Amino acid sequence: HRGQDHRDIKQIESVSFGHVKLSIMDTSYLSHQPFTVGEITIIFNGSIWNFREIRKYLINTYNIKFNTDGDTEVLAHLLDKEDLSGLDKVQGMFAVAWTKGNNDITIARDRHGEVPLHYSLLENSIFPHFIFASEIKGLRAMDIDYSIINMLSPGSYIRATNLNSIKTEKGLWYDIRQNLKKNLFTDRDNASKHIKTLVEQGSIERTVSAVPVCSLLSGGVDSSVITLAAMKNIPNLVSYIAVHDEKSKDLRCAREVAEMLNIELVEVKVEP
Repeated sequence: HRGQDHRDIKQIESVSFGHVKLSIMDTSYLSHQPFTVGEITIIFNGSIWNFREIRKYLINTYNIKFNTDGDTEVLAHLLDKEDLSGLDKVQGMFAVAWTKGNNDITIARDRHGEVPLHYSLLENSIFPHFIFASEIKGLRAMDIDYSIINMLSPGSYIRATNLNSIKTEKGLWYDIRQNLKKNLFTDRDNASKHIKTLVEQGSIERTVSAVPVCSLLSGGVDSSVITLAAMKNIPNLVSYIAVHDEKSKDLRCAREVAEMLNIELVEVKVEP
């Protein structure tokens, strides 16, 4: 139900990868997953916003020839060449797993945990296993008990090797505490200009898509600012709002913002 455009399962030695695809970055069959380049096979959920910049880096550094226009192939080549350290170059929201055909699996989650990744790991048991999925129900479908289901922490990874008698390596590939920068702004004017630049840049990055893009407009500050930034780069941007109360302040504000920006607001009626 989360990926209506394609589904596939691939066996790599004792590793089984399954994936369902919702096409966003690349709608062609060439980006279907599980995706293999060289010895590496990956599956991932999410979006790599700066994949075009990474693509140029990979071409210039490793002379890689690409067959697709999407982010899946870019991420696969990056992990193939640089493994976990390559994730430092990635701006995006993702949960990713990969294997290099030597009976190991590595899973990793984006810096701030925007995309979910659940797993069950039993190392010391009669039947050791390492199983993961985007949703808990994927693990429950395999009769995995709730008590041994965990969520991978933001910026974390797990690498499982020797899957017959599992050994694991766990850690952070990104630690927000080590990446916090001191506030360099001593005045409000410079700070506000910097925030504006970041919001506009972030809106451009996050709306790269091979399919139409809309905004969800609640009438609040956040969604209004994002809609304003996005409409500068997306012609004829359409906004949506879920309406369960015709008298709500949110609806009134969203209508005012849409009128002010001269964009279409689609009101979707939702039962309370």
